[in-house]
Amino acid sequence: MNLAINPDILTFITTYQCTSSCTDCCFECNPQKKGRLKFREMKSYLDQSIASFPSIKLLVLTGGECFLLKNDLDEIIKYASSKGLYVRVVTNGYWAKTYAAAFKRLSSLNNAGLTEINFSTGDDHLAFVPESSIKNGVKAALELKMTTVINIESNKMKEFNSFGFLQDDDLKPFLAPGEDGNTLLRIVNGVWIPFTNKTKSELVEVADSKPEKIINSIKRCTNLFTSIIIDSSHNMIACCGLTCKYSKYLYLGNVSKKSIKELYENQFNDFLKIWLFTEGPHKIMDYLTSNNSWLSYDLNNKDHMCLVCATILNNDQYLSKIKSDLTNISSNILLKYFLTLKSNHHEKT
Repeated sequence: MNLAINPDILTFITTYQCTSSCTDCCFECNPQKKGRLKFREMKSYLDQSIASFPSIKLLVLTGGECFLLKNDLDEIIKYASSKGLYVRVVTNGYWAKTYAAAFKRLSSLNNAGLTEINFSTGDDHLAFVPESSIKNGVKAALELKMTTVINIESNKMKEFNSFGFLQDDDLKPFLAPGEDGNTLLRIVNGVWIPFTNKTKSELVEVADSKPEKIINSIKRCTNLFTSIIIDSSHNMIACCGLTCKYSKYLYLGNVSKKSIKELYENQFNDFLKIWLFTEGPHKIMDYLTSNNSWLSYDLNNKDHMCLVCATILNNDQYLSKIKSDLTNISSNILLKYFLTLKSNHHEKT
């Protein structure tokens, strides 16, 4: 019985080094972090990945700050483009101090084959990179007709929002759909969750003062089984979810020791990952805590699915309960898994 889903994305977490030190960075990136993927390593991993999985259509380059790779960034974009892949980069925009500097840097990447750029900003990011730099980078990218995304930190205690971008006269024309029905610029409110004790307590206070939930994401996990993700330590990770760095369970192995194909496909021998993909962590938590008073769970500051997932994966009692009940629950979950695969196939065709 083949349970595997072929990935369509290859992601390189190129480095954990960053020009910024955001308080709640999910990867704990900062300028002091060392280590990065070199061009020859990325080229090798890309070749292995597309040879094993021709389904891959997109390369994502992120970090940390992938622009710290300098010429290696241009080279891997050029190589991926030569293989027919779309290429997306994720950046904080530190390099766009002026429009001229931004246009010059992006022109080089555009010539190499870059197709999409995502800018991360918001309260934490703005302590290191001003809004003016983001606008310089965005306007240069749009001038070069690149698909552009501005991802803004979002939760109820954040002050900065999308208003300044939405009201910018230079950006407004790009927010409207073109003749093909697509927009060249998208502004999204990206989830930003607390990782330090201080921000966790602040978020709980906000939650206690509001009648509605902070973030409602009671659904299945769509981060799993879509990507091959390799970080700067040559580890393959199961997902790029916000808490992936906080659970060893999501580390699949090192690509210098086992093949990319083997590490990726081994995931499908893991019932819990299939369950997370099929029903999501909230339903798993409901199962674990229903009629089990000895398994408690505080929803106050763990409402986002990635935090619920991390709570399950890092709790030995929860994992033991799943293991002991495996015989009783596996058939039903596997049936739902195959129905999900069938539904996804119809959506794509």
